[in-house]
Amino acid sequence: SIAYVVMGIRIGLDTHRRISTGGAAFSAVINWLRDEVIAELRVWDIELTKQPEMIVRYGEDLSKTVDYALLHQGKVVAVIEINFYTGGGSKPSEVSRAYADLSTKFAARSIPFIWITDGRGWRDMQNVVREMPRQVPNVYTTKQARQHLASDLRALLS
Repeated sequence: SIAYVVMGIRIGLDTHRRISTGGAAFSAVINWLRDEVIAELRVWDIELTKQPEMIVRYGEDLSKTVDYALLHQGKVVAVIEINFYTGGGSKPSEVSRAYADLSTKFAARSIPFIWITDGRGWRDMQNVVREMPRQVPNVYTTKQARQHLASDLRALLS
């Protein structure tokens, strides 16, 4: 049911072009959430468009293909990465460190780096979970994103 999907339970990884995005069910929740956030921002006269799998520059010779870029009048104003983990281990820890570095580099270009991540894999990694908000300021679970992402984006973009 959708309640289980939203809570991040019972979502299995399936074959997906982009690794660790959580399969079709998680991606559907994220797509719905992203569309809702964009609609809510329109109420505040913030017009955004979304571009999936966009290459975004974050340095002179550095770029990253992000899961989603949010654009205002053709300019990238935020980037979003999504990940879902069914198990702990080195992969989530390594991604967390890599995203901390990317967050800093995108911030230097005034582009907020948003990370939406979920899954039971984080339950066994409380030390990494405690560090994440310090390293990546805009990190959300699906529940947190639903509750706060639109207002946080409004504050970041205003």
